[in-house]
Amino acid sequence: MKLLQKTYLNHLVVWISYFLLLFWFYNETSRFEPGFLKSLFITLVQAGVFYLNLYYLLPRYFEDKHYRTYGLYILAILIISMTLVHLFDQITFRMEMSNQLKDANWQNMANEPGRSAPPPPPRGSIFDLKDFHWKHILFNGFFIVVVLFLSTIYYNISLTLKKEKEALQLKSRITEAESNMLKSQINPHFLFNTLNNIYSMAQLKSDQTPDAVHRLSELLRYVIYDCNQEYVKLEQEINYLKSYIALNLMKDENLDNVKYNFDDCNDQLLIAPMILIPFVENSFKHSNFENKGKTWISINLNTTGSRMQFNVSNTIPETATSKDKTKGIGMENVTKRLQLIYPDKHFLNQSSDNGIYKVELMIELNEN
Repeated sequence: MKLLQKTYLNHLVVWISYFLLLFWFYNETSRFEPGFLKSLFITLVQAGVFYLNLYYLLPRYFEDKHYRTYGLYILAILIISMTLVHLFDQITFRMEMSNQLKDANWQNMANEPGRSAPPPPPRGSIFDLKDFHWKHILFNGFFIVVVLFLSTIYYNISLTLKKEKEALQLKSRITEAESNMLKSQINPHFLFNTLNNIYSMAQLKSDQTPDAVHRLSELLRYVIYDCNQEYVKLEQEINYLKSYIALNLMKDENLDNVKYNFDDCNDQLLIAPMILIPFVENSFKHSNFENKGKTWISINLNTTGSRMQFNVSNTIPETATSKDKTKGIGMENVTKRLQLIYPDKHFLNQSSDNGIYKVELMIELNEN
């Protein structure tokens, strides 16, 4: 609505400026009243032609390729508008002559030696063909053609911008739909792995199984409610990671080979939800972290300005004894989501060397 109001205001300013320019020109050669009326009439006629072509003829006939009908309308507009302007010229000319005669004493000037009387006021009808000055008519017609040309250019530019805007909106909706689809695949994937962990705790008859179920409910609350938003505070994503890590560490209170640090960051920055958990989940899944002394996991997150750096490292078992031997979809999906949500705004590097798997992720986050 504000953009539409701004457009109307811009148009109004242009037409008022054009009217003032005409008035300045005609006021130099005629009196105030005829010059004002003539400038106003020409401005109104040309504005009418401009918007008639812009909002009616071009969309209805030219855009639908009814070129013959469009051409006939344009020809009719030219004839009518040129005739109207010329007839109004005749009216203002007679008005000007009448004003001049009022200011001068006709008889005195006619009898004054060496002076000739001004021409008598024009008589007859303004529709008299002999008063039609064809050069003047064609001159007015030229400006009508210019107005039609400008309205056509304006229409094509507006149409192009509109199509580009619609294309961007469509692309945005497609990107959002793809991202939501990928996120919806990650959520049950996470739930499946977490339930496996709780099942393992239940088999061991761990006293912390009820607490684990409670933490799982908190995680699900985040997944179900907060993840519906396009972006969440980094603080919420960090709390989610902490809860997930705590849930995994409940299996053994003596586990000290999992280190994480989220302190050095601006947790008010905005981030796409569920964008970090697949990397943490992957490290727990493939490191066999329960084997103390031989394996470890390190997770660090920090921010500099709006740039977030996220590093995850974990040892790789010598033998491929992953707790989940099926190929996960979490890492593949999060890579696609990063490309969709943060194109040209993220850097992701995954490497494996000397039995250590490393993930380095940098994202330019949005400020709250």
